Amino acid sequence: ENKPELVEAMVKEGPDVIKWHEELGVIYDKEPDGTMQVAPGGGTSRKRMHSCK
Repeated sequence: ENKPELVEAMVKEGPDVIKWHEELGVIYDKEPDGTMQVAPGGGTSRKRMHSCK
């Protein structure tokens, strides 16, 4: 069951969490131009997953 309040929190807070992770030293997979690589996740219709090493 979809929980709109959780979806809203992930959408709003996700970018800040990624920035925080990078400040902590997490190395996300990026394209040659520096943008984040995105991949399709299970059960999604769009590429939404970011990966890291």
